[in-house]
Amino acid sequence: MEFKARPPKFSFEPKLPRTVNGDLKLQASEAAMTYRPPPFTPALDGMTVTRNARQRVEVLGTRESLRDPVSILSQHVLQFEKYRGQTFKWVLENDLGWVTGVMALVDLDDTETEAPLSRNKFCLLTYVKRFPEVVAQMESKQRGIEEERRRRKKVSMPAATATKPAPPKKGEEMDEAKMDSILSSGK
Repeated sequence: MEFKARPPKFSFEPKLPRTVNGDLKLQASEAAMTYRPPPFTPALDGMTVTRNARQRVEVLGTRESLRDPVSILSQHVLQFEKYRGQTFKWVLENDLGWVTGVMALVDLDDTETEAPLSRNKFCLLTYVKRFPEVVAQMESKQRGIEEERRRRKKVSMPAATATKPAPPKKGEEMDEAKMDSILSSGK
């Protein structure tokens, strides 16, 4: 009796790219560099994205996979930016630098709404936060963003200006010099 080898089960866990010394590799893979998103279509609503992800998990995985929220999130399809049309898992495996940068900004600046793109961004953020090493990279980028914002704020602060003279109080006499001072200051 001959036994056929079973195909390996699909892994919903991303295989994070690493350098030869084991550090996370933040550069885009060859697949990422050559990827071209499909023609623009409006973003799908969150329920549709989740339903489609569940269908992929059902085909690729096991019954246990359907009960695992991370497996389902891994199969959500990105609805925005340069990797629109790829799964969350694919993005983590192929351009960790990009995804940690985008998610650093989303985590710092965005507020989740019911809008499809917002929902998709926050689902990706939820997925990314399941991986401690990825979170560490994202937090490092957030610190860099905050430092740059502080630096820019310092540089763009206007120089201190001379105080403008106060207008006269009710009933106060005004001499010609005070009047000229007020008029020249724009008050």
